Amino acid sequence: MHYPPEQLIQMVYAIGESDGNCFLAARIYAQKYPNRSHPNVRSLQNLKERFERTGSVSYEKKSRTPIVLNVENQLAISLAVVENPQVSVRVLSNDLNIKKSSISKC
Repeated sequence: MHYPPEQLIQMVYAIGESDGNCFLAARIYAQKYPNRSHPNVRSLQNLKERFERTGSVSYEKKSRTPIVLNVENQLAISLAVVENPQVSVRVLSNDLNIKKSSISKC
């Protein structure tokens, strides 16, 4: 679950109050804010790690690996489609052992 930044900051305070103990921090947060959705221990551990790593409570954007096809794979895909224009991306992926996302970008 994604929490608003002000709640994430309050969670970091709870982690600080508990001297880094996320089990205790979960209890502290639940006692201070009984009418809110409470994070589980793993969420607090992830927040603590993210805060220590980046100095921020902001969620990190997931990086996408660029799809790169070599000339041989592009040629193999093109030939397979010329031979059978109705072939599905799934079948091509299985037959050529190339990711479906790579085939779709070709």
